[in-house]
Amino acid sequence: MHISIIIPTLNESDSLYATLHDLQADIDDPEQVEIIISDGGSQDDTLDQAREFTDKLVSGKKGRAMQMNLGAEHANGEWLVFLHADTRLPAAWIKLIDQSKSPWGRFDLRLSGCHRLLRVV
Repeated sequence: MHISIIIPTLNESDSLYATLHDLQADIDDPEQVEIIISDGGSQDDTLDQAREFTDKLVSGKKGRAMQMNLGAEHANGEWLVFLHADTRLPAAWIKLIDQSKSPWGRFDLRLSGCHRLLRVV
């Protein structure tokens, strides 16, 4: 099984490092997972942070859907995981994907904010 994680970014320096650091810590076999950053023209140090932790860095027009599509075009994985730059995957996420019987899926969501509108999500 090979997994491609695609992270669309645009000025994500405040959260990207922690997300990428956590991802790397969860990967036992680097040959199993590729991390792709699809940037939409960041003006901060997002790209510098990304270089340390990613396998591919692609740039294109800004817009989450366009960036996700661009990242998918460069992916080699059997599985594509689209991840926000400020999002963490659950513990054992690789195992959960490997055990999946479905050709698509999602992880349960838990928000860390306390704004009342987040309950709508």
